[in-house]
Amino acid sequence: MRLVSAKDELAGKLAVAARAASAKSTIQILSHVLLRAEEGRCELAATDMELSLRVPLEATVEQPGAVVLPRLAGDIVRTMADGPITLEHRANEGVVSLSGGGSSFTLNCLQASDFPELPADEGEGLAVPAEPLVEAIDRVARAASRDETRPVLTGVLVRLGPDGMTMVATDSYRLAVRQTSLEAPPADVREAIVPARALSEVSRLLGAMKADACDIVLGENQALFRIGDLRLTSRVIEGQFPELAPAEVEPFGEGWDNTVYLVNGEFVFRFPRRELGSWCLSVENKALPGLARRLPLPIPVPTYLGVAAEDFPWAFTGYPVLPGETADSVGLDDRQRGQAARPLGRFLRALHEIRAGEAFGMGAIEDKIRRLDAGYRLPQARDYLRRAANEGLLETPEPWIAILDDLADVREAATTCLVHGDLYARQILVDRERRLTAVIDW
Repeated sequence: MRLVSAKDELAGKLAVAARAASAKSTIQILSHVLLRAEEGRCELAATDMELSLRVPLEATVEQPGAVVLPRLAGDIVRTMADGPITLEHRANEGVVSLSGGGSSFTLNCLQASDFPELPADEGEGLAVPAEPLVEAIDRVARAASRDETRPVLTGVLVRLGPDGMTMVATDSYRLAVRQTSLEAPPADVREAIVPARALSEVSRLLGAMKADACDIVLGENQALFRIGDLRLTSRVIEGQFPELAPAEVEPFGEGWDNTVYLVNGEFVFRFPRRELGSWCLSVENKALPGLARRLPLPIPVPTYLGVAAEDFPWAFTGYPVLPGETADSVGLDDRQRGQAARPLGRFLRALHEIRAGEAFGMGAIEDKIRRLDAGYRLPQARDYLRRAANEGLLETPEPWIAILDDLADVREAATTCLVHGDLYARQILVDRERRLTAVIDW
């Protein structure tokens, strides 16, 4: 085999192909780059058996053939003088020679017949414009996990369908979803879990090659990305991606501290609107999993723990939807309230039996905003009532103040225990028969 190529062309294309070569494999040939030269076509290729790259090389082929080059071949070519580089390999010899610009090098090489078979370039693809594809990859891939013990989460769910292109990634702490409209979307749905590393490489190549579009083929076992004459092929990750993809998000409610969204009709996500809400969520995230095992009614158990980022400054939390409607929204008559008293009493007894030391071990903390400090709260409440009357919100505060006066003799419990902190009708869920089903919003 003998060919001639420009120094910058050969060095640059060797560097691109080498990105798919393995740096850790015990199989020597996977750390090398295959060079195949035929009349009218020359190609460099590398693979680590999960990701493969096939890169066209502009060269004059004087004698066709194939050889497997070491990764350092690109570094050597880069040090050579500008101008044409001649690469020559004699069949069945274990060396390849590089010459040009007054210098020459001889490198050990491997036989092309030992190189693994590369994935076929086949299948009808969907052309996706480069700019929105790169933006989607760069925003979503960063949320994928690096924990190889959970391989599904190291990938990005890529879905192509009539509604466009959707990418979803999560590491169980962060969730990223990107929906992109396409001018000519496919009539059917195609999807695959593509390793985040492969997609990041696609993004890098699209930028480096200043390509206008990428042709995507999502197959059963592999995903193929055509960027001009370059081909990147990746295995797809087997398994079931978490239930959040593709995500349908709708507003679900608002409180003092959080805005709540319903995702796919299955999960509730709470997003803090101020620092206090973020702090309260962090306490709940630690305490609720342990509490759930001790209480006779279901409570929210955090499933997705979002982290602060540039786009949103506070951590957020996702929980499975609990059955029922809030008691204040359905209205309970006296009989139904009496019916609810017994299970609610059992719930509160179980909660209050958890003493301070055990509660702190679960992640609970002391009541820093003094919710149950009568000496602090009663004067504050009287002041609020008088101010409300002055603003015309109450005719007179006296009946309410009389109730507060009756509470002045309430003494603190002899023991410190765990309490809900915000328990009222809006935090209690009931079913159609008005039976208690859950307690929420701690």
